[in-house]
Amino acid sequence: MIQNTGEMSSVPVTLIVGAGIAAGKTETSALFQDAGDGYGYRQSDRREIRIEHRQGSLRISRIGTFSGQPIRGLEIVGLTGPPQEMWADGVKLKFKYDPAGRRLRTDLPEGVGEITMTR
Repeated sequence: MIQNTGEMSSVPVTLIVGAGIAAGKTETSALFQDAGDGYGYRQSDRREIRIEHRQGSLRISRIGTFSGQPIRGLEIVGLTGPPQEMWADGVKLKFKYDPAGRRLRTDLPEGVGEITMTR
């Protein structure tokens, strides 16, 4: 259990994404990170993680100098069935699919840029 923001730097980030993007559509989200104390963010000691979600893929880009917590996990909620395969920057991923919760969970390699899945 995390008790204060000082403990956050050691906690990896899990992205949670909702399924259901229509074909040809794109959704974009952003996560902002900084040290959580002080004014370093004013001197660009921060980063923005942009997530571009299209049907069957996620593209993750990082902007800024703050190293922040690594993105280590991905959960996709609302899937009607598991994908045939998942890939992170061309490397095949192992994943777990929970049919009762319609939820998929996978670990991600550090610095991942693009995640794709085939159904």
